[in-house]
Amino acid sequence: MICIVKTTSFYDESAKDFHGVQVAERFRKLVERNPEYEPTRLQCCIEGNYCLRRFANKQAIFTYDEREVNGKNTRYYLGLTVMKVGSIDFERFQSRGISALERDKLTGRDLVDWDKLWREYVDNPEQECVHLPEMSDAERAFVVRDKGYVKQIFDYPIYETRQWVEKISSKDFGDPFKVAQALEKKIYEVECECSDKEIIDLEVQYGTDGDNNPNNVLLYRMPRPDGVYGWFLIALGGREDLDDARAQLKDVLAVPSYDALAQVSRRAYPLDMLSDKDRWKDMEVAKDSNLILSDEEIRLVSSKLDFPLFVTGRAGSGKSTMLQYLFADYFLRYLETGIGYPPVYLSYSENLVKNAKSLASILFEKNHTFVEELKKLGLKYSDDVEPRLEVSFKRFEDVVREHIRMVAPDVVSPQGRFATDRHVSYSDFRLRWMNRFGKEPRAAGKYGPELSW
Repeated sequence: MICIVKTTSFYDESAKDFHGVQVAERFRKLVERNPEYEPTRLQCCIEGNYCLRRFANKQAIFTYDEREVNGKNTRYYLGLTVMKVGSIDFERFQSRGISALERDKLTGRDLVDWDKLWREYVDNPEQECVHLPEMSDAERAFVVRDKGYVKQIFDYPIYETRQWVEKISSKDFGDPFKVAQALEKKIYEVECECSDKEIIDLEVQYGTDGDNNPNNVLLYRMPRPDGVYGWFLIALGGREDLDDARAQLKDVLAVPSYDALAQVSRRAYPLDMLSDKDRWKDMEVAKDSNLILSDEEIRLVSSKLDFPLFVTGRAGSGKSTMLQYLFADYFLRYLETGIGYPPVYLSYSENLVKNAKSLASILFEKNHTFVEELKKLGLKYSDDVEPRLEVSFKRFEDVVREHIRMVAPDVVSPQGRFATDRHVSYSDFRLRWMNRFGKEPRAAGKYGPELSW
């Protein structure tokens, strides 16, 4: 049995008046899911092939007809009108004392030309619902993976504070190689000593300035709850730079703890990355590389996942960063397995799309873990990753336009209804609204640009 649902113009008007526009769409989904249901099972039925759907204190009234079309039994439901329960019209409609002809005149069923409706359906059949096959075991293993690559980034980690990242990634910073050499030497020296001292606070010299004053690195060594020690690079530069950093972080450094230092850090990577000075330098000058995740976020993107996955949080809480790591993780899995198609990153915001694409590029080109995985696969960033990333980041609007252009190119042409230069985004609207109504207290206080939009 194939079921279709249509409505008359009178039904549409009455549904709009009674705030029931969505009733017909919900009814359509119900009969599509349950095509074998007899109308008597769907809800209260009235003699004369009527079927009712109640919402609030209203009744949406449908009629139906059945015929064989192209060898398939087909039932055609037609929405006629909406009536308020208890109204005179509805009481007359359901009265047993009313004739079939009177009932049909009351609902408009007497005006229905079934032959014409069926001819239109045969000439322009509804597209049947396509049931996709179940995912294969390989596809399911790809989507519902047991663990991700991201956790490797934060195993035996080095953390860097915002002060460190801003200093070393600035254009006027000197030679990062000397910093890497000094760090590697001191860190491995301490690790080889197997010191059981929980907190180690060090200043290590890596060079001198123009006046031959020492340039130092301020770093801490702290134990994680799992017993692994992490290193925190707090600041670098001359005495004034280190003192400024200590002052800015005085509350954290007064009673330092692993969690507190991790919260003020911006970047993290594995300890052994220091052994590759060229790659370490490339990462250091890229301000947004190896952005840090909290322990909770690391657990989420590294553990077994099932989808759909909904992530919520206040602005600046790390939702976008976590999503970008997750995208990179699945993109790498796609390269590794060759299953299906590469993941696609969609956003309403053009800036978010650009930032996400930039971070993914940095991860695959300069992140220790991802670069090593590409090496194992015999892949190169420039040849095998970069071209595919180009087509994996899109705005929702661009995707919609691409699909419209396939079937109705005139609609999105420069002269069409949805020409790009005629699109008004919320930011454009808000600016225009503020220019027009921003100085009117009643408008700004009562409804504002968000509600107006």
